[in-house]
Amino acid sequence: MKKGRYERLLCLVLSFAVLLTVTGCGDITKSSSKEAEIRNQEEASAGSDRTPNTGKDAKSRNHETSSAEWKFYRKLTTEMSDDGWCYYFEVEDSKDPDKSPDRIVYSFGAVNLRYNYDPDYVISEVREGTGGKKYLEVYATGAIRLGYGSAAEKEDLETIYSLLREKRPEEEMLKLTVDDLKLSVIDPSLFLRLMKKTILKEPHVATNKPAYADMPSQGFLVEPSYMDGYKFQMNFIKCMGYFEEVFIDVRYPSGEGYADYEQLSDLIDNGHATEEQIQLWNTIETITEHIKGSDDLLQDAEAYQNAEIAEVSLSRLYAIFESLINFTYSDYFPPTDTIVFEEIS
Repeated sequence: MKKGRYERLLCLVLSFAVLLTVTGCGDITKSSSKEAEIRNQEEASAGSDRTPNTGKDAKSRNHETSSAEWKFYRKLTTEMSDDGWCYYFEVEDSKDPDKSPDRIVYSFGAVNLRYNYDPDYVISEVREGTGGKKYLEVYATGAIRLGYGSAAEKEDLETIYSLLREKRPEEEMLKLTVDDLKLSVIDPSLFLRLMKKTILKEPHVATNKPAYADMPSQGFLVEPSYMDGYKFQMNFIKCMGYFEEVFIDVRYPSGEGYADYEQLSDLIDNGHATEEQIQLWNTIETITEHIKGSDDLLQDAEAYQNAEIAEVSLSRLYAIFESLINFTYSDYFPPTDTIVFEEIS
Protein backbone atom coordinates (compact mmCIF):
# COMPACT_ATOMS: atom_id res chain seq x y z
CA MET A 1 0.00 0.00 0.00
CA LYS A 2 1.29 3.42 -0.90
CA LYS A 3 2.00 5.67 2.07
CA GLY A 4 0.56 9.18 2.34
CA ARG A 5 2.76 12.22 2.06
CA TYR A 6 0.58 14.08 4.59
CA GLU A 7 0.98 13.82 8.31
CA ARG A 8 -2.26 13.05 10.08
CA LEU A 9 -2.61 16.32 11.99
CA LEU A 10 -6.05 15.81 13.41
CA CYS A 11 -8.46 12.94 13.15
CA LEU A 12 -12.09 14.03 12.93
CA VAL A 13 -15.14 11.89 12.99
CA LEU A 14 -16.97 12.95 9.83
CA SER A 15 -20.70 12.55 9.41
CA PHE A 16 -21.03 12.14 5.68
CA ALA A 17 -24.38 11.11 4.26
CA VAL A 18 -24.16 7.63 2.86
CA LEU A 19 -25.11 7.97 -0.76
CA LEU A 20 -25.94 5.25 -3.17
CA THR A 21 -25.34 7.78 -5.86
CA VAL A 22 -27.71 8.51 -8.68
CA THR A 23 -25.17 10.93 -10.05
CA GLY A 24 -21.95 10.19 -11.80
CA CYS A 25 -20.86 6.59 -11.65
CA GLY A 26 -23.74 5.08 -9.72
CA ASP A 27 -21.23 3.43 -7.44
CA ILE A 28 -21.01 2.19 -3.89
CA THR A 29 -19.06 4.56 -1.70
CA LYS A 30 -19.54 7.46 0.69
CA SER A 31 -19.65 10.84 -0.97
CA SER A 32 -19.00 14.53 -0.39
CA SER A 33 -20.42 17.42 -2.38
CA LYS A 34 -17.11 17.85 -4.21
CA GLU A 35 -16.99 14.17 -5.01
CA ALA A 36 -20.55 14.20 -6.33
CA GLU A 37 -19.69 17.17 -8.55
CA ILE A 38 -16.87 15.22 -10.19
CA ARG A 39 -19.10 12.21 -10.67
CA ASN A 40 -21.84 14.31 -12.20
CA GLN A 41 -19.41 15.50 -14.84
CA GLU A 42 -18.53 11.94 -15.77
CA GLU A 43 -22.09 11.28 -16.99
CA ALA A 44 -21.58 7.64 -16.23
CA SER A 45 -24.26 5.04 -15.54
CA ALA A 46 -26.63 6.38 -12.92
CA GLY A 47 -27.99 4.50 -9.92
CA SER A 48 -27.86 0.92 -11.12
CA ASP A 49 -27.21 -1.07 -14.26
CA ARG A 50 -30.90 -1.18 -15.09
CA THR A 51 -31.51 2.55 -14.64
CA PRO A 52 -31.06 4.57 -17.84
CA ASN A 53 -28.50 7.36 -17.65
CA THR A 54 -30.98 10.09 -16.82
CA GLY A 55 -30.10 10.76 -13.18
CA LYS A 56 -33.41 9.33 -11.97
CA ASP A 57 -33.81 6.85 -9.13
CA ALA A 58 -33.46 3.16 -9.84
CA LYS A 59 -36.56 1.09 -10.44
CA SER A 60 -38.00 -1.07 -7.69
CA ARG A 61 -35.90 -4.14 -7.05
CA ASN A 62 -38.93 -6.25 -6.14
CA HIS A 63 -40.03 -7.51 -9.52
CA GLU A 64 -38.99 -10.04 -12.11
CA THR A 65 -37.08 -8.75 -15.09
CA SER A 66 -36.26 -9.96 -18.57
CA SER A 67 -33.98 -8.67 -21.29
CA ALA A 68 -37.06 -7.35 -23.09
CA GLU A 69 -37.62 -4.87 -20.22
CA TRP A 70 -34.35 -3.08 -20.93
CA LYS A 71 -35.51 -0.15 -23.05
CA PHE A 72 -31.94 0.94 -23.74
CA TYR A 73 -28.63 -0.71 -24.49
CA ARG A 74 -25.09 -0.18 -23.29
CA LYS A 75 -21.69 -0.96 -24.74
CA LEU A 76 -18.65 -0.87 -22.47
CA THR A 77 -14.92 -1.30 -23.02
CA THR A 78 -12.36 -1.38 -20.19
CA GLU A 79 -8.57 -1.47 -19.97
CA MET A 80 -6.97 -2.31 -16.65
CA SER A 81 -3.28 -2.05 -15.78
CA ASP A 82 -1.30 -3.97 -13.17
CA ASP A 83 -1.39 -0.99 -10.78
CA GLY A 84 -5.17 -1.20 -10.67
CA TRP A 85 -6.14 1.74 -12.88
CA CYS A 86 -9.16 0.76 -14.95
CA TYR A 87 -10.11 3.11 -17.82
CA TYR A 88 -13.51 2.71 -19.41
CA PHE A 89 -15.65 4.08 -22.21
CA GLU A 90 -19.38 3.46 -22.38
CA VAL A 91 -22.08 4.19 -24.90
CA GLU A 92 -25.74 4.17 -23.93
CA ASP A 93 -28.66 4.66 -26.28
CA SER A 94 -32.36 3.93 -26.52
CA LYS A 95 -33.71 0.91 -28.38
CA ASP A 96 -36.60 3.04 -29.68
CA PRO A 97 -36.25 3.44 -33.48
CA ASP A 98 -37.88 6.88 -33.18
CA LYS A 99 -35.45 8.05 -30.52
CA SER A 100 -34.12 11.58 -30.44
CA PRO A 101 -30.54 11.88 -31.81
CA ASP A 102 -29.42 13.48 -28.55
CA ARG A 103 -30.58 10.48 -26.50
CA ILE A 104 -27.13 8.89 -26.88
CA VAL A 105 -24.82 9.21 -23.87
CA TYR A 106 -21.05 8.78 -23.97
CA SER A 107 -19.13 8.14 -20.73
CA PHE A 108 -15.40 8.08 -20.07
CA GLY A 109 -13.46 7.77 -16.84
CA ALA A 110 -11.08 5.72 -14.75
CA VAL A 111 -11.09 4.26 -11.27
CA ASN A 112 -8.46 2.30 -9.38
CA LEU A 113 -9.76 -1.14 -8.51
CA ARG A 114 -6.63 -2.33 -6.71
CA TYR A 115 -6.01 0.54 -4.29
CA ASN A 116 -8.55 2.62 -2.37
CA TYR A 117 -6.11 5.33 -1.30
CA ASP A 118 -3.43 7.41 -3.00
CA PRO A 119 -2.14 10.67 -1.45
CA ASP A 120 -2.29 12.33 -4.87
CA TYR A 121 -5.98 11.45 -5.29
CA VAL A 122 -7.79 13.02 -2.37
CA ILE A 123 -10.46 15.69 -1.94
CA SER A 124 -9.46 19.13 -0.62
CA GLU A 125 -11.95 21.68 0.64
CA VAL A 126 -11.63 25.04 2.42
CA ARG A 127 -13.99 25.33 5.37
CA GLU A 128 -15.13 28.47 7.21
CA GLY A 129 -14.55 28.62 10.95
CA THR A 130 -15.46 31.08 13.71
CA GLY A 131 -13.98 34.55 13.68
CA GLY A 132 -13.41 34.47 9.93
CA LYS A 133 -10.84 31.72 10.16
CA LYS A 134 -10.46 29.30 7.27
CA TYR A 135 -9.30 25.72 7.40
CA LEU A 136 -8.01 23.33 4.77
CA GLU A 137 -9.45 19.86 5.04
CA VAL A 138 -7.97 17.04 2.98
CA TYR A 139 -9.69 13.70 3.20
CA ALA A 140 -9.57 10.31 1.55
CA THR A 141 -12.83 9.12 0.06
CA GLY A 142 -12.34 5.37 -0.05
CA ALA A 143 -11.94 5.35 -3.84
CA ILE A 144 -9.33 6.62 -6.29
CA ARG A 145 -10.97 8.22 -9.30
CA LEU A 146 -9.70 10.08 -12.35
CA GLY A 147 -10.49 13.72 -11.63
CA TYR A 148 -9.21 13.75 -8.03
CA GLY A 149 -5.61 14.28 -9.14
CA SER A 150 -3.73 17.24 -10.62
CA ALA A 151 -5.18 20.41 -12.10
CA ALA A 152 -3.92 19.31 -15.52
CA GLU A 153 -5.80 16.04 -15.17
CA LYS A 154 -9.01 17.89 -14.31
CA GLU A 155 -8.54 20.17 -17.33
CA ASP A 156 -8.08 17.17 -19.61
CA LEU A 157 -11.23 15.59 -18.25
CA GLU A 158 -13.22 18.76 -18.84
CA THR A 159 -11.95 18.82 -22.43
CA ILE A 160 -13.17 15.24 -22.88
CA TYR A 161 -16.49 15.90 -21.12
CA SER A 162 -17.13 18.92 -23.34
CA LEU A 163 -16.63 16.74 -26.41
CA LEU A 164 -18.89 13.97 -25.10
CA ARG A 165 -21.64 16.44 -24.18
CA GLU A 166 -21.87 17.43 -27.85
CA LYS A 167 -23.46 13.99 -28.43
CA ARG A 168 -22.06 13.65 -31.91
CA PRO A 169 -23.29 10.68 -33.97
CA GLU A 170 -21.14 7.58 -33.67
CA GLU A 171 -19.89 7.86 -37.24
CA GLU A 172 -18.52 11.33 -36.47
CA MET A 173 -16.89 10.13 -33.26
CA LEU A 174 -15.06 7.44 -35.22
CA LYS A 175 -13.41 10.11 -37.36
CA LEU A 176 -11.68 11.77 -34.41
CA THR A 177 -7.89 11.67 -34.33
CA VAL A 178 -5.20 12.48 -31.79
CA ASP A 179 -4.88 15.94 -33.35
CA ASP A 180 -8.50 16.70 -32.40
CA LEU A 181 -7.77 16.23 -28.69
CA LYS A 182 -5.70 18.80 -26.81
CA LEU A 183 -4.76 16.72 -23.77
CA SER A 184 -1.68 17.12 -21.59
CA VAL A 185 -1.96 14.26 -19.08
CA ILE A 186 -4.52 11.75 -20.30
CA ASP A 187 -3.26 9.68 -23.22
CA PRO A 188 -5.39 10.66 -26.25
CA SER A 189 -4.55 7.35 -27.95
CA LEU A 190 -6.01 5.47 -24.98
CA PHE A 191 -9.19 7.54 -25.09
CA LEU A 192 -9.61 7.04 -28.85
CA ARG A 193 -8.86 3.33 -28.62
CA LEU A 194 -11.47 2.74 -25.93
CA MET A 195 -14.01 4.96 -27.67
CA LYS A 196 -13.66 3.30 -31.07
CA LYS A 197 -13.70 -0.24 -29.64
CA THR A 198 -16.88 0.56 -27.76
CA ILE A 199 -18.72 2.13 -30.68
CA LEU A 200 -17.83 -0.74 -33.03
CA LYS A 201 -18.79 -3.57 -30.67
CA GLU A 202 -22.21 -5.18 -30.27
CA PRO A 203 -24.45 -4.02 -27.40
CA HIS A 204 -23.84 -5.79 -24.13
CA VAL A 205 -26.00 -8.77 -23.23
CA ALA A 206 -28.44 -7.87 -20.44
CA THR A 207 -28.88 -10.04 -17.35
CA ASN A 208 -32.25 -11.55 -16.51
CA LYS A 209 -31.46 -11.54 -12.77
CA PRO A 210 -33.08 -8.64 -10.86
CA ALA A 211 -30.47 -8.59 -8.07
CA TYR A 212 -27.61 -8.19 -10.51
CA ALA A 213 -29.48 -5.70 -12.69
CA ASP A 214 -30.11 -3.40 -9.74
CA MET A 215 -26.63 -3.49 -8.22
CA PRO A 216 -24.72 -0.25 -8.76
CA SER A 217 -22.48 -0.36 -11.80
CA GLN A 218 -19.36 0.37 -9.73
CA GLY A 219 -18.56 -0.82 -6.24
CA PHE A 220 -15.84 -0.16 -3.67
CA LEU A 221 -16.30 -2.43 -0.67
CA VAL A 222 -14.16 -3.26 2.36
CA GLU A 223 -14.84 -5.00 5.65
CA PRO A 224 -15.46 -2.41 8.39
CA SER A 225 -12.79 -3.64 10.82
CA TYR A 226 -9.83 -5.96 11.13
CA MET A 227 -10.83 -9.32 12.55
CA ASP A 228 -8.16 -11.92 13.24
CA GLY A 229 -5.57 -9.59 11.71
CA TYR A 230 -7.00 -8.96 8.23
CA LYS A 231 -9.92 -7.63 6.20
CA PHE A 232 -11.20 -8.22 2.67
CA GLN A 233 -11.77 -5.57 0.02
CA MET A 234 -13.59 -5.94 -3.30
CA ASN A 235 -13.85 -3.39 -6.11
CA PHE A 236 -15.67 -3.87 -9.41
CA ILE A 237 -17.19 -2.42 -12.58
CA LYS A 238 -20.37 -3.90 -14.10
CA CYS A 239 -22.40 -3.45 -17.26
CA MET A 240 -26.00 -4.58 -17.76
CA GLY A 241 -25.65 -6.83 -14.71
CA TYR A 242 -22.38 -8.52 -15.71
CA PHE A 243 -19.08 -8.02 -13.88
CA GLU A 244 -16.57 -6.59 -16.36
CA GLU A 245 -13.66 -6.00 -13.98
CA VAL A 246 -13.18 -7.29 -10.44
CA PHE A 247 -10.29 -6.95 -8.00
CA ILE A 248 -10.36 -8.74 -4.64
CA ASP A 249 -7.60 -8.30 -2.08
CA VAL A 250 -6.74 -8.83 1.59
CA ARG A 251 -5.46 -6.05 3.86
CA TYR A 252 -3.11 -6.61 6.81
CA PRO A 253 -2.72 -3.75 9.33
CA SER A 254 0.74 -2.24 9.80
CA GLY A 255 -0.18 0.68 12.07
CA GLU A 256 -3.03 2.84 13.33
CA GLY A 257 -3.31 5.34 10.48
CA TYR A 258 -5.82 5.43 7.63
CA ALA A 259 -3.33 4.07 5.09
CA ASP A 260 -1.30 1.89 7.45
CA TYR A 261 -1.81 -1.53 5.94
CA GLU A 262 -0.27 -3.93 3.45
CA GLN A 263 -2.19 -5.68 0.71
CA LEU A 264 -1.83 -9.31 -0.20
CA SER A 265 -1.35 -8.38 -3.88
CA ASP A 266 1.67 -6.26 -2.92
CA LEU A 267 3.17 -9.07 -0.84
CA ILE A 268 2.83 -11.30 -3.91
CA ASP A 269 4.41 -8.74 -6.22
CA ASN A 270 7.38 -7.95 -3.97
CA GLY A 271 8.10 -11.58 -3.14
CA HIS A 272 7.29 -11.30 0.57
CA ALA A 273 4.29 -13.63 0.62
CA THR A 274 4.45 -16.96 2.43
CA GLU A 275 3.65 -20.21 0.62
CA GLU A 276 0.22 -20.23 2.22
CA GLN A 277 -0.42 -16.63 1.17
CA ILE A 278 0.52 -17.54 -2.40
CA GLN A 279 -2.03 -20.33 -2.21
CA LEU A 280 -4.60 -17.85 -0.87
CA TRP A 281 -3.86 -15.41 -3.71
CA ASN A 282 -4.20 -18.16 -6.31
CA THR A 283 -7.59 -19.07 -4.85
CA ILE A 284 -8.73 -15.42 -4.92
CA GLU A 285 -7.61 -15.12 -8.55
CA THR A 286 -9.62 -18.24 -9.43
CA ILE A 287 -12.70 -16.78 -7.73
CA THR A 288 -12.16 -13.49 -9.56
CA GLU A 289 -11.86 -15.17 -12.95
CA HIS A 290 -15.11 -17.05 -12.35
CA ILE A 291 -16.92 -13.81 -11.53
CA LYS A 292 -15.57 -11.73 -14.41
CA GLY A 293 -17.89 -11.79 -17.41
CA SER A 294 -20.68 -13.40 -15.39
CA ASP A 295 -23.82 -12.36 -13.55
CA ASP A 296 -23.33 -14.87 -10.76
CA LEU A 297 -21.20 -14.01 -7.73
CA LEU A 298 -21.79 -17.38 -6.10
CA GLN A 299 -20.90 -19.79 -8.89
CA ASP A 300 -18.64 -22.56 -7.58
CA ALA A 301 -18.97 -21.03 -4.10
CA GLU A 302 -19.24 -24.47 -2.50
CA ALA A 303 -15.59 -25.00 -3.40
CA TYR A 304 -14.32 -22.22 -1.16
CA GLN A 305 -17.01 -20.67 1.06
CA ASN A 306 -15.96 -22.64 4.13
CA ALA A 307 -12.25 -22.76 3.33
CA GLU A 308 -9.49 -21.22 5.43
CA ILE A 309 -6.09 -20.53 3.82
CA ALA A 310 -3.17 -18.70 5.43
CA GLU A 311 -5.41 -18.10 8.48
CA VAL A 312 -7.86 -16.19 6.27
CA SER A 313 -11.47 -17.37 6.22
CA LEU A 314 -13.03 -17.17 2.77
CA SER A 315 -16.48 -17.31 4.37
CA ARG A 316 -16.05 -13.57 5.01
CA LEU A 317 -15.53 -12.93 1.30
CA TYR A 318 -18.63 -15.01 0.63
CA ALA A 319 -20.52 -12.74 3.07
CA ILE A 320 -19.55 -9.68 0.98
CA PHE A 321 -20.96 -11.40 -2.12
CA GLU A 322 -24.20 -12.19 -0.28
CA SER A 323 -24.51 -8.58 0.90
CA LEU A 324 -24.41 -7.40 -2.72
CA ILE A 325 -27.10 -9.85 -3.78
CA ASN A 326 -29.31 -8.98 -0.79
CA PHE A 327 -28.65 -5.19 -0.92
CA THR A 328 -27.24 -5.16 2.61
CA TYR A 329 -23.79 -3.89 1.64
CA SER A 330 -23.87 -0.54 3.47
CA ASP A 331 -21.66 -1.98 6.22
CA TYR A 332 -18.94 -2.43 3.61
CA PHE A 333 -18.65 1.18 2.47
CA PRO A 334 -14.95 2.10 2.54
CA PRO A 335 -14.18 4.62 5.29
CA THR A 336 -13.49 8.26 4.65
CA ASP A 337 -10.98 9.96 6.89
CA THR A 338 -9.49 13.40 7.38
CA ILE A 339 -5.74 13.27 6.80
CA VAL A 340 -5.11 17.03 7.00
CA PHE A 341 -7.03 19.67 8.94
CA GLU A 342 -5.15 22.91 9.36
CA GLU A 343 -5.80 26.63 9.67
CA ILE A 344 -4.81 28.56 6.54
CA SER A 345 -5.98 32.10 7.45
